[in-house]
Amino acid sequence: MEESFKSYKEYLLNKDIQIERIESPSNVAKNSKIEKNYQFFAKENHLYIMGGASFRKHSILSEQGSIESFLGEIRLNGYKLIYIRDEAHIGAEVKKTNHYEKNFEEKMQNSAHFIVKMTATPKTDHDLIELTEDELFNDRVQLLKNKKYYNKNIKDGSLLDNEVILQKACEEFKIIKEKYNDNINEPGLVGINPAMLIQVDNDSSDKEKSLIFDQNIDLIIKTLEKNNLSW
Repeated sequence: MEESFKSYKEYLLNKDIQIERIESPSNVAKNSKIEKNYQFFAKENHLYIMGGASFRKHSILSEQGSIESFLGEIRLNGYKLIYIRDEAHIGAEVKKTNHYEKNFEEKMQNSAHFIVKMTATPKTDHDLIELTEDELFNDRVQLLKNKKYYNKNIKDGSLLDNEVILQKACEEFKIIKEKYNDNINEPGLVGINPAMLIQVDNDSSDKEKSLIFDQNIDLIIKTLEKNNLSW
């Protein structure tokens, strides 16, 4: 994610912004000695990438009070904090669950001058700003892939079952994986591990529907293993 932000920075009006990822190096036992100081400090024109998991109980950043020092420095210097919360449908509400996770989320939201919560599945009781697909396509910075292939290498009108379609998808996926390992023609893709998403229905309490669900899962696993793909 940090590299993606740095690549995107050239399109920003403020090109002086600095990007830094904050991550707790490891967990620490209650009585162990922490010799190195991992605290980080607030600076102007800085974008910090961090997650609540780095501030859980027994993490070094949590034990050193890093987030408290960071937010205190913002108040002391009169900086303004903009908090952008990704995947806001998961754990972004301040509530009494895990003390340390709530502590991080609550402190960030209470200290922020402006909060943006990003999610593809928003709750309708909040003020929503929608970015449509057309708006993203017409943006000067192209973040969406504009080439779509539906049932590639399958003739229109063909009556095919799920097994045949999945087999075709696996064959195409293996071709794509080879391109990601091509250091000569696609050096920018090397080191990226592509994934194939297979969407299935939820299991059901109905016995007949549950049986069909199990059969579909077995078919998917069988096809993946036949193509030497891990799952």
